[in-house]
Amino acid sequence: MTTPVAQRPFVLSTPATPIERHGDVDLHLPTHSGPAPAVVVVHGAPLPPDAADPRDWLLYRG
Repeated sequence: MTTPVAQRPFVLSTPATPIERHGDVDLHLPTHSGPAPAVVVVHGAPLPPDAADPRDWLLYRG
């Protein structure tokens, strides 16, 4: 049996960073000052009501 996508780890190890949640938006802010890239992720999938929130999927946390 395959691992559900919500529980699959990201392909690279990533450092743990604090996350700010503001309603439907999560901010993963850099720990350094100065310019940093911005990435917008929209999972875009309709999910069943009992599914885990995609914002908590390890795939997207990476």
